[in-house]
Amino acid sequence: MGSITFKQGKPFKVKVFGVVLILIALYAAIFENVLDIKTLIVFSLGLSFVSYAVIYEVDRNFTSYRYLQFFGFKLSKKALNLSYPDFIVVMPASLRQSNDWSTVSSLGTEINDQSIVIKTFSGREHFTLFHSRDYKLALGKANELGNLLNIEVKDKVKKHLADLFEMKIVNYEKT
Repeated sequence: MGSITFKQGKPFKVKVFGVVLILIALYAAIFENVLDIKTLIVFSLGLSFVSYAVIYEVDRNFTSYRYLQFFGFKLSKKALNLSYPDFIVVMPASLRQSNDWSTVSSLGTEINDQSIVIKTFSGREHFTLFHSRDYKLALGKANELGNLLNIEVKDKVKKHLADLFEMKIVNYEKT
C-alpha cells in the first residue's frame, strides 16, 4: 500500500450541462441531419463535462499530486506543495455558493450542499482532500490515510451530531 487516491465528485449542474450538450448534439445529428464541426464540438464538450475527474493522490511521505482525468486516463499531473499533516479531521461541511452565471431560473441562483470532508491540518494550514455525502466512505478513506501516514484521525461528525441532538433535547425540554 504505497498511496491513496481521492476522486472528487462533480457538481450536479456540471453533469446536467454535459448531458444536455450531448443530447443537443445527438438531436442535431440524428433528426436535423446536421453533422458538421459545430455539432462535433458541442458533442465533445458535453463528453468532456461528463467524463472529467479531479483526483488527489497521497503517498507515505505525503508527497501529493493532483490529476486531471478524462475517461479514466490521467492527462495532467501537478505536484501539490503541502506540509506533512499533524492530524486528519473528518468533519461536516456546508457549501453555499452563488450561481451568478446561470440565467436559467430552474437551475437556481444558489447552491447549498451538505457533505462530509476530509481535511489535513499542519499548524494553521489545512487542505481539503475529499468531500462526499457518504460518511462511512469518508471515514474509511480518512482512516486509511491515517494508517498510511501513521497520524491521528479525528472524527468531528459524531461530535457534531451529538451536539445537535443535545441541543434539540435541551430546546425540547424548555418548551
